[in-house]
Amino acid sequence: MADSRGASVRKPPPATPAARDPRTLRTRQALLGAFNALFFERPYERITVDAIVRRAGVGRSTFYEHYVDKEDLLSASIRTPLAGLASLVDRSSDVDTARRAVAHFWQNRTQARMLFAGRARAPITRVLASLIAERLAARARGAGRPSTNLSAVAVAESHVGTIAAWLRGEIDASANDIAGVLHGIARLGAQLATPR
Repeated sequence: MADSRGASVRKPPPATPAARDPRTLRTRQALLGAFNALFFERPYERITVDAIVRRAGVGRSTFYEHYVDKEDLLSASIRTPLAGLASLVDRSSDVDTARRAVAHFWQNRTQARMLFAGRARAPITRVLASLIAERLAARARGAGRPSTNLSAVAVAESHVGTIAAWLRGEIDASANDIAGVLHGIARLGAQLATPR
């Protein structure tokens, strides 16, 4: 799958028997754990594959059996937390869904501030946009094949920017206010992506 710039955004691997193998799961967990520990010790741009494999206790070739590069590993580590934001474009979403997502980022604000800063912000936004685009495309099935990338990128950029500014204290608003805005932005993006 490609993002709006044509850059590759890798979907998680299918749940094959090999992917469910306990050794594979342990290796992936070791790599994710090493990456997450390093992410909170140093800026994203200073994390290397060599540092990840040293911390995880695996070989470099093992890393590349599981991930394309460190951005792919970042993507794997944040898909679940970002899924709540992506779900806001679903017809069934409501402002409570947004409140739960905002509460998660607030409860983990020290980590979230680091996540939404520096060079990690662009790949995170791409992952969120790809999750949103998948949902918008599924939503539009049977009603034509609209381009969903523009709306997905607009919603993702707006969500990441709003949350990042709020967590830095640049927006004086309650969590409920932020949730309402995020939900409204997602609904507007979904509306714009849906054929008439």
